Amino acid sequence: MERMPHPITKGSIGVRNNQHLGATPGTASWPDGRRPLDAGTAMDPHRRLSVLLALLLAVAVLLVYRPVKNFGFVDFDDRGYVTNNVRVTNGLTWENIYWAFTTFHGANWHPLTWISHMADCQFFGLNAGAHHQTSVMIHIVNTVLLLLLLTRMTGALWKSAFVAALFALHPLHVESVAMISERKDVLSACFGFLAVYFYIPYAREKRPGPYVLSLACFALSIMAKPMMVTLPFLLLLFDFWPLGRVPDISLRSGKNVRKLAALVVEKIPFLCLSALSSILTVFAQGQAGAVKTLEAFPLDVRVFNAIVAYVWYAIKTVWPRHLVVYYPHPRFGLGPVELFGSLMILAGISYLAVRYAKQRPYLFVGWFGYLGMLVPVIGLVQVGSQGVADRYSYVPIIGLFLIAAWGLPELLAGRRRRRMMLWCGGILALAILGVLSARQVGHWRNSAVLFERALALTEDNARAHSCLGLAHFRDGRIEDAIFHYRESIRIDPDYDAVHTNLASALYSVGDVGRARYHLERALRLYPQNPVANTNLSIILLADGDFEAAIARLRIAVENAPDSPKSREVLAQALLDTGRAKEAESHLRHALRYTSTQRETRLMLARSLLAQNRSTDAIGLLSLMLREDPEDLDALGLLGEGMVKANNPSGAVAVFERQLTLRDSPNVRNNLGIALASAGRLHEAVRQLSEAVRLAPQNDVFRNNLETIQQAMRKTE
Repeated sequence: MERMPHPITKGSIGVRNNQHLGATPGTASWPDGRRPLDAGTAMDPHRRLSVLLALLLAVAVLLVYRPVKNFGFVDFDDRGYVTNNVRVTNGLTWENIYWAFTTFHGANWHPLTWISHMADCQFFGLNAGAHHQTSVMIHIVNTVLLLLLLTRMTGALWKSAFVAALFALHPLHVESVAMISERKDVLSACFGFLAVYFYIPYAREKRPGPYVLSLACFALSIMAKPMMVTLPFLLLLFDFWPLGRVPDISLRSGKNVRKLAALVVEKIPFLCLSALSSILTVFAQGQAGAVKTLEAFPLDVRVFNAIVAYVWYAIKTVWPRHLVVYYPHPRFGLGPVELFGSLMILAGISYLAVRYAKQRPYLFVGWFGYLGMLVPVIGLVQVGSQGVADRYSYVPIIGLFLIAAWGLPELLAGRRRRRMMLWCGGILALAILGVLSARQVGHWRNSAVLFERALALTEDNARAHSCLGLAHFRDGRIEDAIFHYRESIRIDPDYDAVHTNLASALYSVGDVGRARYHLERALRLYPQNPVANTNLSIILLADGDFEAAIARLRIAVENAPDSPKSREVLAQALLDTGRAKEAESHLRHALRYTSTQRETRLMLARSLLAQNRSTDAIGLLSLMLREDPEDLDALGLLGEGMVKANNPSGAVAVFERQLTLRDSPNVRNNLGIALASAGRLHEAVRQLSEAVRLAPQNDVFRNNLETIQQAMRKTE
């Protein structure tokens, strides 16, 4: 039961036109849910209680999500968003921030999400636990914001707290919080909630400042994820209830129509941002090939799945059982009973929501808020091959929470011990949800556990087989990986990424022929696949087909310009075919993003030496040796550079130093050549003779020895 406020006079709350703004059925009688501060007190009991509830909610979230600090990245989207994304792992730089605002990487335009991940890498590196904890902190902020904005709108603290607690502890939200790459969910919701929070004082007082802040937060929200594009629609619902800016939803009254029209006009800046975000999203997803064609997912299949999905999310909200990371799209597998039943449920609840909109406005707002917020992800524009996803429910099911928080007390009205029933039932429900969420969090501890669960609870799940195969491959369980990749291809033969991954596994066990077959199959499905092009080029290079390999690598670099591996393989192929200058440009680009600086710098030094730019090569190698004085490869190239720079004495010193670190026939051969260049022929013969003794089958060493011996005989 809500604790009613003390009587308040009109003057104490600034009522205008003799109306209580927000005084509609189901709301309290003060406009922003706050009681005035009592004279001589720092904080009134209502606010103290709000702070206490916020702290309790924060502690509850921390307890449920405490294990994530020990979790790693998962083989779903975390690699593309963080660990394998060199722009992100390089942290916050002006160049990377510019990239965040101009890229459609990840089939989305969400610069704020990229910057958030960059900030984590800047401060925590690739410490996955710290990345997880950032998401948990944002989820806590979202929970508190939801409590504050609902209390401010309705004045109903306990009901608002119940909604916030459901939001904090519901198992459907675990995916959005526990998966690092779903940072976009919690971040977008955070700014979306702020947009609503600032909209409230604007709606009540018509001040431009809060309106601008609300619009700015909305812009930030859709820059984190376009999920909140339906927020203008949600604000219109809030105008009806609980803000009370529209007396009812009837269009029979001309005055009411004009009022509604004015409220719609007021949302035009929000609608423009929504339209812009939607256009950018469709373009980004289309460019990445993420939007499925009508041939693959016909319109009737999409509509039927959307109808069933609305009911699926509602059922999972009430009964959150058998939640997994990926649910395959049923496509043509929906039965008429399932479809007709879902349609009747949707139609029935929608009718009741409209029929009782004036008496029970929370039902109208909660239900249509739920339906509206799911529109971007309900599958009418099919992106990916999933039918539903837990993460899509992060904000929309708040509408169902509103219905529960305001509807249950009304449903129990007149019953004896109503207050005790509400308290006991509410606490029990939250405790159960907390336990279920804690168990659900445990399934995210690693990729193997996550996708084994998905395979156990779903059928014909190609994506789960693929991701489990990748997890096994990373763990060195190659045969298990090959099995799951093949199962994925059996279910979905047109999944190009799985063909690419299967090829990598087959190549690692020496089955080059089958690896090549699957790479070519992947490229028939998606000719621009940068990984498949790069991997196929490696096989072509081993076969000596340099030009075909270089052509593949150019495609890879064009489609993944920031991929260090593609550029490094291309640079090596160019070096091997005498195109050192072009190789240098690719290596310098790769150096900006690669985490393996040493290998790339060594290759760059080789390209400089191939261009007879010995001075530049010596400078680069000297820098490397200051960082690691015992780098044998750098010492070898430095000696070679000094020979080319006509500094044989310096080369001798370098090779002698290398020889003290590792005695090998190759080092002795190089030392012998340097000694001969310095005119020290007897010492050169001694070193080359030892090289031939250590490697008697090496004709190069033997020829070098014979050449110097002939030179000695001529001088004698």
